[in-house]
Amino acid sequence: MRTLLTILILSALTCKGQNTTTDVKNSQTFKSFYSAIRHQFILIDSLREANYDSVEAANDKLVQIIKSYKAAIFNFPDTLDYDLIYLAKSSDKKLALLSWDTRTGGTLIAFTTMAIFKTPQAIRTKMLADTTNETMPYTYMHYNSIHTITTADAKNIYLAWGNGQGSTALPWQELRTFSITENQLTEPEIFPDKTSSVYVEFDLHAFKDDQKVPVIRIKNSGKTFQVPIEGERQGFSGKYKTYIFNGKVFTAK
Repeated sequence: MRTLLTILILSALTCKGQNTTTDVKNSQTFKSFYSAIRHQFILIDSLREANYDSVEAANDKLVQIIKSYKAAIFNFPDTLDYDLIYLAKSSDKKLALLSWDTRTGGTLIAFTTMAIFKTPQAIRTKMLADTTNETMPYTYMHYNSIHTITTADAKNIYLAWGNGQGSTALPWQELRTFSITENQLTEPEIFPDKTSSVYVEFDLHAFKDDQKVPVIRIKNSGKTFQVPIEGERQGFSGKYKTYIFNGKVFTAK
């Protein structure tokens, strides 16, 4: 009887979550947002073939569309929709990352990312830069998930995991930190060597036919993560290195 009751409660909670998502998707605000960005992506795709020089300006227009919905986006469901945008939000709904393919790359997919974050004064936006080269115009990553960890002094730090590709044979990924401090979006240097991101890249030419690309494993609600270790010729060694959060920084196990 107790088992049956537990199943019924879990089913009800699941249905409630599904109904909430459905309600949001059926809202006029979400429909307007989806219609606007879908129309803009259709335009970008057409310009890519007919007038490539105008693609960048069309992406700038997309940025403005997203900004106009910045408050509502925190209520939209997360998505990994490759044709439109990737949306990942923190559990406290204070940080949202929206990434999309700008259609300005080739086998190197030129993903760009906008951060939307809440401060006591306002909801702000920031276009993120590439962590490996700040002179590059985009992040070249789409962010898929955000975990929240809390420091010993009760400060929230957000861990965003994302991935991209330099070519079809060069997949890359990273774990990147964010925090909202004094109305600004910062990137705390809590990883080894005082860095704010952990970057991993492989070369599929060094992989066996049936070998899958390993991902950064995030465990214990973000307090532990494991990084796949590179082997010969940028292949995968089959091993991982573990890092644990001590309340201030991550240290190797």
